[in-house]
Amino acid sequence: MFYQFIGNKLKEVAKDGIEPDQSLLAFVEPEEAGEILSLFSLPVRPMEIALSGKTMVHESHEGFDFACLRKLGFDLSEASGQVCLYHSRNLLLFTGRGLEEVRDDLLRHMEGKEGGLNLERLLIRFLEGFTSRSPTELEDIEDEIEDLEMRVLSDKGGDVIHELLALRKELTSYKHHYEQLLFVLDMFAEDEGDLVSVKGGRALQLLSRRTSRLHQSVLDLQSYVTQVRESYQAEMDIRLNRIMKLFTAVTSIFLPLTLIAGWYGMNLQMPEYEWELAYPLVAIGSLVILVLLMVYFKRNKWF
Repeated sequence: MFYQFIGNKLKEVAKDGIEPDQSLLAFVEPEEAGEILSLFSLPVRPMEIALSGKTMVHESHEGFDFACLRKLGFDLSEASGQVCLYHSRNLLLFTGRGLEEVRDDLLRHMEGKEGGLNLERLLIRFLEGFTSRSPTELEDIEDEIEDLEMRVLSDKGGDVIHELLALRKELTSYKHHYEQLLFVLDMFAEDEGDLVSVKGGRALQLLSRRTSRLHQSVLDLQSYVTQVRESYQAEMDIRLNRIMKLFTAVTSIFLPLTLIAGWYGMNLQMPEYEWELAYPLVAIGSLVILVLLMVYFKRNKWF
């Protein structure tokens, strides 16, 4: 789809009706991008490099900027979520494999605002879209971490390690997302006075500061996840120590009884075998030892 500024209005045009001397907003597949870029004397090589693999490409050249970003939620190992853009004085071109959401968002933004729109404002709107839902999503993640922490501290955590690992992976995606956005914002902000107006530069700086705050929030949440994981590990260690303490107490209680059983289990003729009170005394003595040891361990809170 192609939209060209004619006067102060933005109108959809066919590909063969594009005029290079007029500002153009374009959403094209990578296979078509080369033809449009040639009309504006822009190289296709940066796009080919960016779409060929995992490497992120952000380049600032004389007369144009190129950036390729991954939308949040896409697997970093796949190129299907990459959205690349060319920005020059007369062109804002989007290409890649995830254009539908970008196109729909910008078209909604353009409704009823044709008179006050330009390529710079549309570029800023596109970049703002990378942070629009983030605060609420980060708050939801923080609530999840707090719930896990309460479960750990209340001895009802169960096996929360997999949930913590999933949250850490999700936060890592957010971290990469904001890092690439900060890099691109810095690149565009450096063009203030050339491709970006002073007003647009201020808007980019505000967006950069907002992104920095979100990035710091992600780092804080990562530290929070680490703390909860350490608390969980400490709780597991405490539970293991309790179990070992109980086993030690049980072993200590029955150790004297084991000694008595081993003593009288020897194949020897003991003198007390002939005494009729020997068995009751041994039984009573064993019971007394058992009770005394249980009382001792209970007072010392071994179990």
